[in-house]
Amino acid sequence: MSWDKRIPFEQLSRRLVDDFNISISLWYQAKRKKIASKQVVYTTIALIQLYNGLRAGESVGAFKEWIRTNQEEVEIRVEKRKDGATRLAIVPDIVRFNRNIIERCIDLGFGNLEKITKKKYIDWFQKTYNINTHTLRKAWESFMARKLNKDPAIISAFQGRKRLESHLQYLRREEAKEEIRKLLKGMFA
Repeated sequence: MSWDKRIPFEQLSRRLVDDFNISISLWYQAKRKKIASKQVVYTTIALIQLYNGLRAGESVGAFKEWIRTNQEEVEIRVEKRKDGATRLAIVPDIVRFNRNIIERCIDLGFGNLEKITKKKYIDWFQKTYNINTHTLRKAWESFMARKLNKDPAIISAFQGRKRLESHLQYLRREEAKEEIRKLLKGMFA
């Protein structure tokens, strides 16, 4: 499976919001509540990941911290850092407004919060969407850089990156690919 499918943020956002709303509607109708409950929880985690540019483990951690504290903004440990660095994660409104149903889904689908793991989330996401969870993180980065015209150093700092250079390399590579695509399409048109 490819590491990053380069799907635009807006497209991923529409799909996940639609799937979230559908999964809640189906949950009310479901006879097998355990399966439907897991769908709601994992889609919630994916929304948190997409809207914050998190890694998969960070999004699971943000989800759990939000459930424990009921705070719309939570500090979470940066997954790849060994120095204990933390970063902010903001819970999307669509998620916060459905907290009661999400809590019921945790109970019915998992029994308790600790049974929700990074591995299970990644497996579900890849099986459901046939893309890697890192695509969500990269879509957020590209969206912030492109649409909001934010300085890459600000984006990197928000994501808790220790080195700006790896982020800049990704952005440059993606910009170069886009320029080459435009050039080649013009040559053979």
